[in-house]
This record gives sequence, structure tokens and C-alpha cells, in this order.
Amino acid sequence: MSLDKVLQENEIKRQAMYQEYQKNIKLGLLLMIVLVGFYFLFKAASIASNYRKNFKDVVISDLVKDKYPDGTYNHNDRIDQRYIDSLNFYQRPDRHKGEDLITGSFNGVSFKASDVHMEERVETRDAKGNRQVSYQTIFKGRWYHFEFERRFEHVLQVKEGRFSGAASRNLKKYETESILFNKKFKIFSSDQEYVFYQLTPVLIEKILEFEKMHRGSIQMMYHQNCLDIAVNDSSDSFEIKLKTPLTKENIGHILGDIDMPGAIINEFNLDSEKFTKK
Repeated sequence: MSLDKVLQENEIKRQAMYQEYQKNIKLGLLLMIVLVGFYFLFKAASIASNYRKNFKDVVISDLVKDKYPDGTYNHNDRIDQRYIDSLNFYQRPDRHKGEDLITGSFNGVSFKASDVHMEERVETRDAKGNRQVSYQTIFKGRWYHFEFERRFEHVLQVKEGRFSGAASRNLKKYETESILFNKKFKIFSSDQEYVFYQLTPVLIEKILEFEKMHRGSIQMMYHQNCLDIAVNDSSDSFEIKLKTPLTKENIGHILGDIDMPGAIINEFNLDSEKFTKK
């Protein structure tokens, strides 16, 4: 075979191999860039996570202490799910989580508040009969629990939107003298006089104002020496982005979340003689 023919045949092979070589070099460089990019993205996410933890552990804790001298804050803790289930506000969830627990007292009334997220497990089957599992939110928002001195004999539930649980407590449905309030809320109690004892015209206005402040629905219940309020508005408390400067204006929503337990105690008059021991 002549030299020219040998060179010609091998040149064709060389060109094919060189094209494959260039292709792999380019892919290799691209993958290196991607891998390095993933490293820095992971590092950035870690920085943001560390900032979030530090902000909550230091800044939020100091703000809580400033508002409530005996206050505590734990971003990993929450109101106990067994207690929430015992109230029968909502169906028992198949999975649940929560965070941002504040405890303390204001004007002699102790309280707890935390984020709560409850979900229902839903199974469906597609056209081929394959099972698919998903989770639907039952409740996501802020839960408030207050304890005062006086222990009441009766129970009162005020519920907005979809509700459950009243029948299991053998409670009867009642209405107030406020047409607007009756349209927005369903009222259940073990005693009619107790309804009007708690739901005074002033408190009805306060509840309506509270409802306007929040998206979603509100459930509340007076029972024994407690008041529980569940705000189902998909909120996530005490969150701030790393890029956001720390100014009073930018953390206004956080200050509002911290102030809320004290505001409820004040506006609902939970520190009045009505709720002290008799």
C-alpha cells in the first residue's frame, strides 16, 4: 500500500478521533465547571443556613427577651402535637412539624406560640393502576396558647371557614347579636349564657379586627383556664433573607410576630379580673 493511501486512511481515522477528543475535552471542562459551580452553590446555601440559624438564635432571642423578660425562644421547638390533637380543631394529621416556639408571660398571663404545619396523606391511582402518594395541608400557620388563673366550667369554640370537632364535644351551635360576626364565624358552646359572657360586643369587635389582620381562617376556643387561637394563613414566622439589611423597617413583620401574644392578651382582656381566680 502506498504511503499516500496509508496517510489518507489514517488521516480520516485521526480526524474522527480528534473530533471525539475535542468533544470529550469540552464535556470534561463543562463538567468541571458544573461541579465547581455546585460546590460554590452548596457553600452559599450553607452560609445562608448558618445566617438564618444565627439570626434566630441571637437576634430573635434578644428581641423576645426585650419584650418578655421571662420569655424564651427555640427555633427548633413547637407546641406539642398531642395537645393540639386533644383540642379537636382539625382532623388528626398524618404528618406534622413546627418551629419558632416562644414562651413567656405578659401582665400575669402565660403563653406559648409557635408555627405549626399539619398534613393529610392522600393516596390516588393513575389510569394504569399505579399508586401515588401526596400530602395536602390541613393547617399551616401560627398557634397561640394562653393560660390564665380562672378555670371555667364551660367550653366555647369560635370557628371560621371549614371546621370540625364541635359534634364530638357535644356542643351546641349559637349565634351572637352581631350579624357580621355570625356570617364570618360559627359558634359552639356547652352553655348559652357562657357564650354571651365571653363574647361581649367589645370582644366581638376585637375578634373581627384580629381576623382582618390575618389571611386565611381563624379558630379559637376557651376551655378550662385556657384560650387557644389557631391562625391558618400559611405564614412562616421570623424569616428574613441574607440579602435583606437589618433595619427596623425590614424586620417590622418579625417585631409584629413577637408582639402578637402580648397584644392578644391586652386586646382580649385576658389580664382582667374576669380571668383571675374567684
